[in-house]
Amino acid sequence: MESYKGLTEDQAKENIKKYGFNEIKEKKESTFVLFLKKFWGPIPWLLEFTGILTFLLKKYPDAIAIFVLLIFNGVVSFWHELSAQNALELLKKHLSVKAKVLRDGIWKEIDAKYITIDDIVLLQSGFAVPADVEILEGAISVDQSSITGESLPKSLKPKDTAYMGSFVVRGEAIGRVINIGEHTFFGKSAKLVQEAKTKTQLEVVVFELVKYLFLFGVFLIIILLGLSISKGFYLGDVLPVLVVMLIPIIPVALPAAFTLSTALGAKELAKNGVLTTKLSAIESAASMDILCTDKTGTITKNKITVDKILPVGNYQEKDVMCYGAISSDPKQKDPIEEAIFNYLKDDCYKIEKEDFEAFDPSKKYSTAKIKKDNEEIYVFKGSPKVAPIEDENQENLYKEMASMGLRVLAVWIEKDHKKELVGFIGFSDPPREDSKELIEKIRDLGVDVKMITGDTKETASHIASLVGIEGDVCEAKDIREACGVFAGVLPEDKFKIVKTYQKMGHIVGMTGDGINDAPALKQADFGIAVSNATDVAKAAASVVLTEEGLINIVSAIVVSRKIYQRLLTYVFSKTIRVFAVVLTIFAFFIIDKDFVLTTKMIIAMFFYNDFLTLSLATDNVGYSQKPDKWDIKKISIASLAFGIFSVLWIVGGIYIFGHLVFKLPLQNIKTLTFLALVLTIPVSIFSVRERDFGIKNMPSKALLFSMLFAIVGSNLMALYGFLMPKLPVYIVLTMDLYIFLMFIPFNTLKIFTFKSLKMI
Repeated sequence: MESYKGLTEDQAKENIKKYGFNEIKEKKESTFVLFLKKFWGPIPWLLEFTGILTFLLKKYPDAIAIFVLLIFNGVVSFWHELSAQNALELLKKHLSVKAKVLRDGIWKEIDAKYITIDDIVLLQSGFAVPADVEILEGAISVDQSSITGESLPKSLKPKDTAYMGSFVVRGEAIGRVINIGEHTFFGKSAKLVQEAKTKTQLEVVVFELVKYLFLFGVFLIIILLGLSISKGFYLGDVLPVLVVMLIPIIPVALPAAFTLSTALGAKELAKNGVLTTKLSAIESAASMDILCTDKTGTITKNKITVDKILPVGNYQEKDVMCYGAISSDPKQKDPIEEAIFNYLKDDCYKIEKEDFEAFDPSKKYSTAKIKKDNEEIYVFKGSPKVAPIEDENQENLYKEMASMGLRVLAVWIEKDHKKELVGFIGFSDPPREDSKELIEKIRDLGVDVKMITGDTKETASHIASLVGIEGDVCEAKDIREACGVFAGVLPEDKFKIVKTYQKMGHIVGMTGDGINDAPALKQADFGIAVSNATDVAKAAASVVLTEEGLINIVSAIVVSRKIYQRLLTYVFSKTIRVFAVVLTIFAFFIIDKDFVLTTKMIIAMFFYNDFLTLSLATDNVGYSQKPDKWDIKKISIASLAFGIFSVLWIVGGIYIFGHLVFKLPLQNIKTLTFLALVLTIPVSIFSVRERDFGIKNMPSKALLFSMLFAIVGSNLMALYGFLMPKLPVYIVLTMDLYIFLMFIPFNTLKIFTFKSLKMI
């Protein structure tokens, strides 16, 4: 390493000016083009067709109103998408890859974006290759599956090239950067492909529900068209109304609402120390019912120190520690091995090694070959289970240490093909002060916490008892619901644990940090890379934590469930609006033989609706105390119940007050209907945004403003006769009171429905 000087900072700056940054620029549409696209597609076409039709029929006020709605919808949709893009761009900055580079003769860690041609970089096991790098010294194995599709690691030696986008899975090497950014092999390939967006289960379920609502609405509109023709209505009057009626039953804002809610949710998670790499993770976190968490660094402080040394036979404490250090590698920065080096007061371990093999999880030990007094000695450090323990007394020594909560490693040597135990080293890594409280919080949220560790059963059991983790202490070969702790676990066992619980029907979260954790993190529904994770683990995970401990995981669960509730509110309010508008128009066509809403009224109603929809993504909702799952059957039944109730309440009120009490003419009935339908939007949202009865969490300022805007605006329109015949104050206030009273029976129905369907 000392033979390389690398670039100076000034040389690096000159190269960056010459070659640009080490990044692959995404092809982005201009903001103007993005805005214009909001007027191209099924919904804009529908409005444009209706606007042109009404203009040709010389209904100019209606045509103007439709084109104003078209522009307003375009602006709202554009704002949604721009907000989501900005939130995701911010996340990408948080998730930037780091690289170790030699600048001014000093090794530094910098953002890979600032790596440039001729930089000297260090490639280490577990980390991404930051550019195309020619190997100068050392040997590594790299995973190039994301580039070439080849699943087996490829071995690289000096003069070979490690490509950007691959991961180092074994070894260490020094190399020179030969290509960066779009000129790398990965960059050229990336230009040929486009990123595909896969739909989450949440989107599939909700779009399936909306599809049936759409078919239901179209069916009723076709019936209305047939009835209109049979009664001799002029098609020029009927068609604009029927076409505009399609607007509430088409999910205009649904894709944007999903993207914005999840993107803003990801931004909120970032503030809480959780960086989202996959937006689908938000859905998984809300549904997770089992969390498998590492002991070290997550439950414990990850401040490992040597606590106890027990030599055996004629060996001394110094012999145990020296042999332990010889079978370690200071370059690996392993916390256990660092604790050994920190404890030692002399350089007894600085002896030439003829061969060294780092800790292998499958073998459960590391080994070094040395020569001492012309004698060949193999030195081992590893699990007591594979150490040459000769009798019960030696076994009781390490078990006693383990029962005290210490992590125990055995040290032994081999001379003349004979193995001999040197002693045991006990390491302490006490639980974090907040672990017990946070585990209790996670359990209160309906998530079963299972601790996973490579330690012995005795050590694992002691730590579990300190932090309040209950259940049996099991091994990976014995996976049961009753297991609360898994001891003696190898990294590859984590994949088996995740897979088994998934087969049992659970949504599983898993924490991890190393290369060998990647398969389990990828398999888990909610893969969590801890703060010190390797690039390989981060790439496989759904989220990356920025702090140690469980606090960020609690935040992830809570925020994700809030996002679920916001989207559920949108789904319920969407269903209610479809039923309310379509069935109310249908019912009064049967009663009064005429359309109870004009084109202008329907358009005005959806101005208010869009304002409210826009604000749902930021609502200050509560969250469920148990895992949320998108159950299409339950959501459909609840939606149907709420929709039918809303229609009965609206139609009943309009008929009682409009026909029986105030005996209004049809034109005034239309105004009363418009008022009732607009007022129902905030009342229904207020009702379904909480799982419990009433209001526990005040709405966000944006939602409150939108609700007040809808209530005050619709009242003023009815009182002053804007776009409709006016109504007296006492009739407007009567309808206000009647619709507001809907909140009480609606909440009663909600609690009954949710309890019956076991949604609370």
